[in-house]
Amino acid sequence: MKQYALLCLFATLPLLVKSQQTLREVPASRYEQLKNGINIDNWLVRNKTTGVLAPTQYTESDLKLIRQAGFRHVRFPIRSVLMDEQHPETLNRQDMDSIKAVLNLMLKNGLAVVFNPVHPAREYTARLEADTAMQTAFIRFWTALAREVSTYDPERLFIEPMNEPFFKSQAVWDTFNGRLLRAIRRVAPTHTLVVTPVKGNQDVADMQPVDDRNVVYSTHCYSPFGFTHQGAPWLRYTLPTGQHYPTSQWTIDFIRKDFFDRVLAWAKTNQVRLYLGEYGVLNTADYNDRVAWLTDLGTIIRENQLASALWCYGRASVSPSFSTLEKNDAPASERKFDDKLLNALQLK
Repeated sequence: MKQYALLCLFATLPLLVKSQQTLREVPASRYEQLKNGINIDNWLVRNKTTGVLAPTQYTESDLKLIRQAGFRHVRFPIRSVLMDEQHPETLNRQDMDSIKAVLNLMLKNGLAVVFNPVHPAREYTARLEADTAMQTAFIRFWTALAREVSTYDPERLFIEPMNEPFFKSQAVWDTFNGRLLRAIRRVAPTHTLVVTPVKGNQDVADMQPVDDRNVVYSTHCYSPFGFTHQGAPWLRYTLPTGQHYPTSQWTIDFIRKDFFDRVLAWAKTNQVRLYLGEYGVLNTADYNDRVAWLTDLGTIIRENQLASALWCYGRASVSPSFSTLEKNDAPASERKFDDKLLNALQLK
């Protein structure tokens, strides 16, 4: 009887080891899926009159264009609030049907997806930081949402719980984020999670790695900010236009030293993987300067074999815009990438 029990134990060891490996690391095949990505902003927006979360301007033809251009995945942010604060664990079925229709379409077209359904305004995250009851509700909401999407293939769907939370307190964010990630992990045990630092940028290097190895750490690069965000109207202060790149100060070596050296050293020290979830430059910058900046970012991304997602696809006819399309007001089937901006990334 003892011999039989031992045989049973040894027979299950390979399964136990495999399970632990799945949860304790990001498979190389998954990290490859996260290379050469692009953000698609505002695919779903809540109608102010009807309250319905619905598609705006994108169709399957946009996904075909993205795939043909050489992108491997899309990051799918949603800015509209999805959580019912009174009943956070009850998901809006109409919302979920809309979200799943888009996810299914992206996956059908051969694109992996970074699912980022909480891309909130600063006012929302300020409330979340200050209100512990809201934090608990948010975790209950995410438990239900993660359970809902856990049926998707973990090789192709990645879960990013929140974009750029901008909590004022690193300690508050770390505590809350730890609770949130543990709750998601309980219902999505094999999916790779995208871990967001308190602001979303270089501050990833201020983090203590979380107690989960099946994660990638998000960081966003817009260095030098005075160039990439010149004339941005949503900032509290307006950065002057007419800034150029490269200059005697702003070069590829400046970007390496200003941004990448620190985060890459942190990732190497802690033996974790990075995900450059956003990088881009506004079209308020000189066109040739945009090409030069994207060329240098593409060089840094390739030399470090980084997973990344360009910000962003669409809204080319709006100014300021980060779009790399020629024209956004063209019919969906006639849209095309700006060849010089796309070629700067050297996706193929």
